[in-house]
Amino acid sequence: MKKRLVAFTLACFLYSMVAYAAPISWSSWELTNTGAVGSMTQNGNTIDVTYSGNAEWISQAGYWWEGTPAPYTNNSVVDNAPVTGISMSTVSTGNILTFSQAVMDPVFALYSVGRVNQEVRYAFDQSFTMLSEGQGPWGDGSFVINGTTLSGYEGCGVIQFSGAVTSISWDNPDAEYHHGFTVGAATAAPVPEPATLLLFGIGLVGLIAAKPKKD
Repeated sequence: MKKRLVAFTLACFLYSMVAYAAPISWSSWELTNTGAVGSMTQNGNTIDVTYSGNAEWISQAGYWWEGTPAPYTNNSVVDNAPVTGISMSTVSTGNILTFSQAVMDPVFALYSVGRVNQEVRYAFDQSFTMLSEGQGPWGDGSFVINGTTLSGYEGCGVIQFSGAVTSISWDNPDAEYHHGFTVGAATAAPVPEPATLLLFGIGLVGLIAAKPKKD
């Protein structure tokens, strides 16, 4: 009986810890002479985004991103695919995204990075977590992570940086026909549903009840 109680308690606890995908505010974009500018929102605040670096053109909405949402939304963080992004092609160093105020746990989406037999690298200045990857408009692709460098082979997907981030820098040491990126953040931290909170409470009670009493 006690083993079953512990098992049920653990199941409740783990279920209560499941993360729910949150709506993402993806940056809008407009080209400038030095890169691009845009904005997004988090916790009701408008955050201006300035990009300095290689920017060939702004990708069209509904094709690269929304047309193939699976690589970006097949995870527990991102609820909606990006709408548009910045396309690049040449070798470039010192690319930098600067935010007008700190962004909590920003997400960074990439499309068509490299080709199946041609590596294209994003060498970032900080560590990140791979959230998801998958098939894009030009077929299935993949990524390889080596430290803070992400190598794409026709890769489409999303990575996430942790904490309060004010800027993201990277180098692109490889040229390609085109590849692209965009950045965003959860509009607000996900809040567990009431049923989940109830299960969490049941789990805690069960753990206390299952704890052996001292003599």
